[in-house]
Amino acid sequence: MYRRPVCLDRAAGCTYPAGQACGAAIRRGAADETLLRRPIIVTSTKILPVIICGGAGSRLWPLSRRAEPKQFAALTGDSSLFQQTLQRFGGDDFLPAAVITNASHADVVRAQAEALGLPLGPVVLEPMGRNTAACGVVSALLGQRDSHAGAVLMAPADHHIERPDDFVAAIQRARPLSDDGLMVTFGITPTGPHTGFGYIEGGESVGSGRRVVQFHEKPTRDRAERYVASGDFLWNAGIFLFEPDAMLGEFSQHAPDVLDAVRAAASNGGDTIALDGQAFASVPDISFDYAIAERTQRAAVVEADMGWSDIGSYSALFELRARLGVPDMPDGSVVAAGDNVFIDSDDPALTVTVAGLDDVGVIIRAGRVMVVNLKADQAVKPVVQALPDDLR
Repeated sequence: MYRRPVCLDRAAGCTYPAGQACGAAIRRGAADETLLRRPIIVTSTKILPVIICGGAGSRLWPLSRRAEPKQFAALTGDSSLFQQTLQRFGGDDFLPAAVITNASHADVVRAQAEALGLPLGPVVLEPMGRNTAACGVVSALLGQRDSHAGAVLMAPADHHIERPDDFVAAIQRARPLSDDGLMVTFGITPTGPHTGFGYIEGGESVGSGRRVVQFHEKPTRDRAERYVASGDFLWNAGIFLFEPDAMLGEFSQHAPDVLDAVRAAASNGGDTIALDGQAFASVPDISFDYAIAERTQRAAVVEADMGWSDIGSYSALFELRARLGVPDMPDGSVVAAGDNVFIDSDDPALTVTVAGLDDVGVIIRAGRVMVVNLKADQAVKPVVQALPDDLR
């Protein structure tokens, strides 16, 4: 039996957690007892996964492009990253996964789910990208509307998790914390002072995790070394577990403009929810971390040792494929003389040769070519941003 803290006055549209003044009261500076929330009992035990399936993955251009982003590509095996994400949530703990994606990708989402024989929950279609804060509101609204959902798990579609059973075990450990109204994120033990990830600073113990002291943006090398040496910092995997009403309360307090605009855009329901274009265009283009994670006082982190990678660079993809034994270039012909040479082409008639170079990637897709120093592959994104829109 799960206690879901909700506002008993639904007409007011308030969803702030039990025992706290609602967002409207906070914005007015009020502390009226009539605006405090009380818990009701619901028999919700399932978790609603909401898979965030937007983004162009420009750091992996041209393997990932706006028309064919990396989440729909089979980068680490026979199935796409999106399909692998769906399969992680096939167990009894989960409801059929909902998906938030661009309207142009609706058909591929349904086709890839159908190929696995897995049911989908609602598919929410964004008319344009508005960053992950909007996804946080949509995810919470989906959970609130589903009477079987006791919690929502918001997860990216384009990450690799080598040990999905360990991921599910971490979710199970985190569930009591989300049931208590905490927003739970999952932290990865750093294997080194990586500057390409955000970090989570953990504080006092709470249940199976730790209170979050602070979310930190991608650090400099010196700062990353201090983070790792302290033992109090984990990599931010960008995966969140929360009770839907509690999350809507956080938005009411910290980002009411995002909440109001997304609510206006998401007035319809059904298996496919097409967000209203005019209303959605007014949603502030900000991240979930900036809107909520970095501001909330109710965040906890659970450590998850699950073989995680965000595949956010060519060096990360090269290392992952090498560990998994996935060939760099299943099609075409390759001749390479050098250390750490990564070659991938979709043209079987094309012969690719590399001589006398180390730590280099050569990637060819649909007539587009990227040659990159794997030790400086964070430079890919600004190069892609300089391209004309029709080439991205």
